[in-house]
This record gives sequence, structure tokens and C-alpha cells, in this order.
Amino acid sequence: MSLLNTIVDRVYVINLDKDKERMEHMDRQCKEHQINYVRFPAVLGANVEKDSRLSPICQTFCTDGAKGCALSHHTIWETMLKENLETVLVFEDDVIFTKELESKLQVAFRNIPTFDVIYLCNLYNPKNENIFSHLAISVGGIQPQDHSPLLKKTKGGFGTAAYIIHQDFVRKIIDKPITQHIDYQLSQWLQELNGQAYAFTDFAVKVDESPFESNLADSFPILLNSVLKQIKLEDTPDLSWILNENIIKLGPFNLNLLIVILMIAVLFTPKRFFWGWGLWLLLEGLLAKDIKNTLRYGVFLGMSVVLRLKFG
Repeated sequence: MSLLNTIVDRVYVINLDKDKERMEHMDRQCKEHQINYVRFPAVLGANVEKDSRLSPICQTFCTDGAKGCALSHHTIWETMLKENLETVLVFEDDVIFTKELESKLQVAFRNIPTFDVIYLCNLYNPKNENIFSHLAISVGGIQPQDHSPLLKKTKGGFGTAAYIIHQDFVRKIIDKPITQHIDYQLSQWLQELNGQAYAFTDFAVKVDESPFESNLADSFPILLNSVLKQIKLEDTPDLSWILNENIIKLGPFNLNLLIVILMIAVLFTPKRFFWGWGLWLLLEGLLAKDIKNTLRYGVFLGMSVVLRLKFG
């Protein structure tokens, strides 16, 4: 048994039933580190018609993936209270363990008297070296503070891929409605409740080296994303992952930052070159053989074309 199993009461791995390769990947890693774990069958957001744990806003505008992700974590928290588990470690199924995982956690627990959340891979990098960090500090007010050479104190982050949460904090948030992506939601609760959160200065697990695509992000458009994947940011997944993470649902369609950027680009495109956007989208659609996403991009980019023709 791993030292990790003596530090927390239970280790969970969240995994969709369809993602068997991901589960094999996690099972292999856990066996290598001798970690005993419980697989949690993730909630499939597409099957969620209505859930009292989601606010009306989230019920309407959260993407299916965001709903399923949030409800999966929330159900684990409910189990914590039901079974009186003081601390649990939650892994999503696309993380990569570092060799120092157990040793870092051991040192962390010696250096933290009390805590609510410990992020093992906070993408609001406590070193402040990437775009997530700068946005979190300037917009979200998440300014990390030195705690020890290994840890920084933070007010949240983008890191529910791997974290430890304490029962006392779960009791404070369990009845609060979910209004947004669970990463942002947890950060908001930590700030509202003055939660005690910590993050490793060097990740104990990694997501930027994962061989798996995010279940919350898109791979379409293939040609454009093949270029974006070559653009790496410090201690974060590639630019494709960041831009394709779906942030909101409008009617039947998910919207991400890439679509927003392309819509803005269309607005500044001379009208005589609009045909180029249509040709590009047709090419992407034929290559991907993906009618749904081709239609989605066509609708959003078409909105920009209409606005440009009407007001430009």
C-alpha cells in the first residue's frame, strides 16, 4: 500500500464508462505507485436533463461536459459526508503521476497544519509563469503567497484534475448551487469562505503531458488545431487545449475561445475575402467528416458575417 493511502482516507479516480483506455492508464499508474483507489463512474452530462444541484443558469448555459464533471465531483463530496471520510484525493483519468508524488505529499502534510483544498496540479501556476497565472492574479484576485519551498497558499485555481479536499470544507459548500465550471466554482467558494488552499510550486501530477484529449474540449477544426498544438505555454497544456475548452452552451451549441477569436477575425475581414472562410470551413468539415461541428462553426461565423454586412 502506498504512503498516499495513509495520508488520505480514500483515493478516487473519476472515469467515464466509455473511456476504457484512460482507466487502463490510471490503473497502471496506481499499481506502479501501489495506490489503492476506488473508480468513480463519471456522470455523463448529456444524460442530465435537470438536477437540483445545478443552478438555473448552469442548467441552461453550462456545457454537457461541464455539468457531468461538476456533478461527478459533487457526488464524491456527498459520499465523503455520508461515509464520514475526513479527506479524499480525487484524480481525473488523464493525469500523469510524477515520480515524486508520494514524497511531495508527505512533505506537504508535514508543512500544512490545516487545509481545505490541496491542488496537486494547479494550472494557475504558483510560479506565475503562464497566462493562467496572470489572468488569475489580475482578474480573479488569486495571488499566491509563499508558504514553504514546496508549497504556496492560494485562493483557488484550475486544478480539479488532482486535488485533496477536507470534509470540513465540503460541509460548507455541499448545499451551494453549482453555477459554473467546477474549477472556477471551487475557486469562488474558496474566496467567498476564506478557504485554506495550497498548491505545489512544482506539480505533483501533470496534465500537460497527458496523451489524452480533454473530454471538455474539441478536436475540431483538425487542421487549425494541428498548428495550435505546436504552440506550448509554460507548465500548461498546448494552445489548442486552452482555446478549445468549451466555456458555455448557447442553445444546442457549445462555445469556446477559439470560436470567439474566429468570430472577431471574421468581423475584421474585408468582405471580398469572406469566401475564404467558407472554403476553409468546408475543407475542415470534409477532413473531419463532422457535420455537427461544421454546422456549429458555420452558425457562429455566419453570425459575424451578418453583423459585418449589416454594420460594416
